[in-house]
Amino acid sequence: MEEIRQLFEWHQSGIRAAMATVIQTWGSSPRPVGSVLAISEKGDIVGSVSGGCVESEVIAACQTSIATGESKFLDFKQISEREVWESGLTCGGKIQVFVEPSPFDSQRNLWNFLVQRFNDGQECRLLRNLSTGEDVDVSVDSTGRFTDEMTKKISSSEDSFAFEVSDEEWFFLFLKQPINLIVIGASHISLPLFRIADSMRMRTTLVEPRSQLTEPSRFSTQPGRIVCGWPEDAWDSIICNDTTCVITLSHDDKIDVPALALALRSNARYIGALGSKATQLVRRAKLQEMGFEDSEIDRIHGPIGISIGAKSPEEIALSIVAEIIQEFRIGN
Repeated sequence: MEEIRQLFEWHQSGIRAAMATVIQTWGSSPRPVGSVLAISEKGDIVGSVSGGCVESEVIAACQTSIATGESKFLDFKQISEREVWESGLTCGGKIQVFVEPSPFDSQRNLWNFLVQRFNDGQECRLLRNLSTGEDVDVSVDSTGRFTDEMTKKISSSEDSFAFEVSDEEWFFLFLKQPINLIVIGASHISLPLFRIADSMRMRTTLVEPRSQLTEPSRFSTQPGRIVCGWPEDAWDSIICNDTTCVITLSHDDKIDVPALALALRSNARYIGALGSKATQLVRRAKLQEMGFEDSEIDRIHGPIGISIGAKSPEEIALSIVAEIIQEFRIGN
């Protein structure tokens, strides 16, 4: 989505641009379907469609698309030893890439609305007719065009995919919200944690009642949002859904226990708590006193983070992010 946001900003500034999207993959491929590369007429580039092995040819095609206003499909296959100097996939497999001028130029209202809805915390589903250039907002219109089976797949899939109907090439683009990381407590571990989370494109919020710990000078990478207040006071402004992670790092039960209670009553995907096994047992007892069942408390990952022998704040932060990624990719 960052690439699409960048296309939006270029459009707002009157800068022409082009977009390349991975439409289909076969076998091993370096980037999944739906991956995007965007390039401006000034040569600024964001995103990737292959991790590097075919980028130069895709970039050249994007530059041509900016100049001509035309779209095209590019097909890349595994390279052989004889083709080593040609563009191709060194990892094997095949990919198909669709290159086009920025859709903000031709369908400004629809794509502006798409960005606005995504910024409001909603997932976005877009149907793209690659044969005609028509884009359709699924939330507005997707019925009557396809079979019931395809309509159901479009309304429920969390993966982008290509399909063909009546000799027309269609592409379903699913834009899922990034991981929404809610950090309770601006401890020493939170400082490298925000840096790592930012590199992973997570959306970050810090909740901290101690104002002296929220000074911007403390952070090399600032949280996306800072709420200076107690968890129970801040909670109404926090969205908790299946993209949300809540972690407590204050190591102060006056802050952590109420936050964990709020998280347990929410739909947060991941809940984690810093502290030793002994500390976790004390917290468990306090949560039981508040009326929580063992099965509910078991949702809490504690001690937090994957066991990698982490000692330093940076290592602990890395282990926490690794456990969050594990939860989202493969579950418990």
